[in-house]
Amino acid sequence: MDHVEDEVARPWRIEADIAVAIAVGLSRLRRGVEALAEVVSATARPHDSQPPDLYSHSEQVGERRIADVVAGLDVQDLYLNERTTLHLAELAPLRHLRSVSINRATAVTAAVSPGVPVEWLSIDAAEIDLPPLSGHPTLWGLKLASRSPVAIGALANLPALAHLDLSGAHVSDLHRVADLPGLRVLELSLAQWRELRERDALPTGLAAAALNGFARLKEADEWATWLRGAAGPR
Repeated sequence: MDHVEDEVARPWRIEADIAVAIAVGLSRLRRGVEALAEVVSATARPHDSQPPDLYSHSEQVGERRIADVVAGLDVQDLYLNERTTLHLAELAPLRHLRSVSINRATAVTAAVSPGVPVEWLSIDAAEIDLPPLSGHPTLWGLKLASRSPVAIGALANLPALAHLDLSGAHVSDLHRVADLPGLRVLELSLAQWRELRERDALPTGLAAAALNGFARLKEADEWATWLRGAAGPR
């Protein structure tokens, strides 16, 4: 089923003919489940208790070390903003962390410790070093935005990776998405989808796809027609 939306402001999406086509909404579902978990946790506390937010934390990092920013925290959802250089190994003390968003950084080394059970990671940085992320056991969702080329070959060593958004990233080896057999949801720009088409590098297990950024109606229709044919019957 194709969804026709505002051709400038919203992504175009196409869903493969399989029972779990709702997977295109995975990111929204993830946030909904997390919000529900927060409500359940809150209702389980005594009504006269008003503790600080133990679930989510957002911080303007500036020139501080991540280790100093997260000292004393035990949150599940973390937002780190406006930092020159970040090394995610410093998140190691957060043993219940599930979601991390890095915004407007200069350089990020994605060395999340295997002992930190992160499931969703979003990085917006000029430079991103991905190989240190290799082997992380629980990461199922990854969103990247970069200004410098980023290599994604190391993603093949993420056993749980199912949702990948590269539409804001400058990817030097985009064809390597075909090496991700567990990938179910892929979000790319029009130029990136065209590159995959030219290289015949469409991942084989996709359940859902998104065309992000600007696309004219004709271009979106051509993309949807190609993707439906390339995915083939399931």
